Amino acid sequence: MLGKFQITQSKNGTYHFSLLGTKGQVLLVSESYKHKESALNAISTVKNYVTQERAFHITEASNGGFYFTLKAANGQVIGQSQMYRSRESAYRGVAEVIRHASESGTQDLSKSTNIEKIGSVTTFLKLIGEIAIDPNFVLFYRGHDDANYNLAPSVFREPGWISNEHVMFHEVVLRCPEEFNSSRSMFNSLVKMQHYSLPTRLLDITSNPLVALYFACADTTSKDGEVIVFSVKKTDIKYCDSDAVSVVSNISRMPPEFSVNTKKNLKEFNDQYEVQSLVREIQREKPYFEARVRPEDMGAVLCVKPILDNPRIIKQGGAFFLFGMGKDKTRPAEIPSEYLISRDENRLLIASQYKKKILKQLEYLGISRSSIFPEIEHVASFIKESYKEI
Repeated sequence: MLGKFQITQSKNGTYHFSLLGTKGQVLLVSESYKHKESALNAISTVKNYVTQERAFHITEASNGGFYFTLKAANGQVIGQSQMYRSRESAYRGVAEVIRHASESGTQDLSKSTNIEKIGSVTTFLKLIGEIAIDPNFVLFYRGHDDANYNLAPSVFREPGWISNEHVMFHEVVLRCPEEFNSSRSMFNSLVKMQHYSLPTRLLDITSNPLVALYFACADTTSKDGEVIVFSVKKTDIKYCDSDAVSVVSNISRMPPEFSVNTKKNLKEFNDQYEVQSLVREIQREKPYFEARVRPEDMGAVLCVKPILDNPRIIKQGGAFFLFGMGKDKTRPAEIPSEYLISRDENRLLIASQYKKKILKQLEYLGISRSSIFPEIEHVASFIKESYKEI
C-alpha cells in the first residue's frame, strides 16, 4: 500500500500539498502556490524527479537536526521534509519519498471540492454562457475525464518519454517517412505525431465547448471529469509559421541535457553553444531564420492555430498549447495563470454518475465519437457500440 498526495488550501487562499506515507506520516511538504494548477504541476514534478537522488539536498539545521529539500532542475525548491534527528534518518526519509511519490494518488481537500457538479448539457451551457467575453480575447476549452488530471503535455508524463523526445521524433520519421514528407515544419510534424498518439509537447485545446465536454465524459468510470476554460488574448495567438513557434517546436529535437541561461543579454544569450545548436535545427525548416532567438520564447507556452489540413482538427475545432521549457528541456513551462478562467471555486466539474447521460445528450446535438473522430475505424467502432446497446 502506498501513500498519497494531499492538496489543501490555506486561509489566505494559497495552496500547498503534502506527501503522506502509508501510516499518514508527512514525508514532504510543498511551497505555497497561488493557484491549484501550480500545486498539481509541482506534484507532477515530484513524481518525475524522485528517482534522481541528486535532486535531494540534506541540510543540518542550527539545532543539530537534519532535513532535506527536493529541487527541480532549475534549482527551485519543490518540497521540504520534517526534521530528523540524524543524517542517517534523513537518508531513510529520502528513500521513503522515493518509494511512495511516483505511484501515489492525489486527494484534493481544498474548498473547491465542494463545487456543485454538472449533470447535463443544459447546465454546462448555462455556466459557459455566464463567462464574460472580452472582444480582445478568445476562449478555448479542454476536457478530461479525471478532475485530478495534470495540465501537462503527454511527453512530460513519463521520464522515459521526455528523456528520449528527440529519439522518438527521429524514429517515427525514419519508420514512416511518407507521413512526414509534406510536414514542412517541426510544428506540423508534432501535430502529426500527436494525431497518432506519440507523446509530444503539445496540449490539445478546442474552440468548441461541447467537444471539450465530450472528452470530459469519454471515460464513464467513477471519476469526475472537468472542462477547463482558457482566455487568450488575440495578439498572443500564434500561427504555425511563427518564428516563436519554430523556436519552441525545435526544442523537441534537442537532447535531454539541453539547457540555456536566459539571464544573459540578447547577444550573450545567442552566443551560447546550445542556442546556436537550436538555431541550426530551426534553419532546416527556415533557411532564412536569423540567429536571433528571444530568451522569453524558450520558456513560453504558446497558443497555436494549426493548418486545417486534418479532418479531425477541423471537426474538433482544434488548436494547441505548445510548451517551452525551463533551464532544462525535461521540465515544461507553466501555462500563464491569467489564461485560466475556470479554476479554484469556478471549476467546471462533471459528475461521474451523469457522464453517460451527457454523452447521449451530446449525441443528439451531433457531438459523438464518430463526428469528432471522422476516421473510418472510429466511425465503425461507434456504430458497433451503438447497436450493441440495443
